[in-house]
Amino acid sequence: MLSAVFFYLSRNPQCYKRLAAEIRSVFQSDADIRGGPRLAECKYLRACIDEALRMSPPVTGPLWRERAPADEGGGEEPLVIDGHVIPTGTQIAVSIYSLHHNAEYFPGPFTFRPERWLEESAAAREPAKKSMSDAFAPFLVGSRSCAGKAMAYLEVSLALAKTLWYFDFEVAAGCHGDLGGGNPAMSGGRGRVDEFQLYDRFSAHHQGPNLMFYPRGNFSAESDMAT
Repeated sequence: MLSAVFFYLSRNPQCYKRLAAEIRSVFQSDADIRGGPRLAECKYLRACIDEALRMSPPVTGPLWRERAPADEGGGEEPLVIDGHVIPTGTQIAVSIYSLHHNAEYFPGPFTFRPERWLEESAAAREPAKKSMSDAFAPFLVGSRSCAGKAMAYLEVSLALAKTLWYFDFEVAAGCHGDLGGGNPAMSGGRGRVDEFQLYDRFSAHHQGPNLMFYPRGNFSAESDMAT
């Protein structure tokens, strides 16, 4: 999650500037950056995290399931999905990556746009927001959903907020900065240079990004003195 957020922020300067401005205006010092109401106020921070999770889900491949026979609790009625009868013993699954990049739920699915997660007052947006929320499943859903979801959000929010409080960053210079993105010489999704490339190893495997961090003003020095 952290790698994906840094990748997309480094390649979308308007999002980076907006998030940095939010963090540096909500908090008055590094000591203020902790779990609580102020961190919850950072709506754009959460939107950036969710958008990175949408584009780069930690589990990219399908998690196969098989319906149990009727005598093992699978039920008597046939399993019907989208009008298709699924025979007992058939393995079925949904690829979270494919779901998160379905334009029916997420218009412009290959564009990093945290604004899609921000609340809007227009009533016409409500059905679309619900559909988008229902299709968002980086932590899985139901009884198989991740028990550590709240802790993961808190840890990543704190790490991002602290980093943007102390540092500015940018993509590393030269070819080193290309690590993490697609190769333009390749076809399909592997050719998208601005998409953080994932590889299915049950959980997502990735490389990069390579970034260069710079201390922001005297904040690091002040923290060292206080420590």
